[in-house]
Amino acid sequence: LREERDTESLKRAQEIREQVREEYAKQLDNMKNKLDTAQAEALRNKREIEKEWGMRMEQSSRTHAISTRRTLQQCEKLEIENTYLRNRSRELNRLIGAYQSAISTEQQSQ
Repeated sequence: LREERDTESLKRAQEIREQVREEYAKQLDNMKNKLDTAQAEALRNKREIEKEWGMRMEQSSRTHAISTRRTLQQCEKLEIENTYLRNRSRELNRLIGAYQSAISTEQQSQ
């Protein structure tokens, strides 16, 4: 009876580990999707800004140049956010690796 309870307990622990692993994977995928979207948006914005910047510089309009500079600053802000998401994604990957390593160590010790 005790052996049966231990087996059930191990099965339940494995189910919980799998659920946690799946949740981490979902979070990681979500973060990666956000990162991909933000990177694509930043690239589009940067191209539009570079094009706009060129046109505005030709017009030699200080007002337009200031506006474009603000837009470039917004693009730089997006790039900073991209870096944050990329770093967060790496951190999640590291946590998943550490979690899986701990599970593996625990399983080997049993």
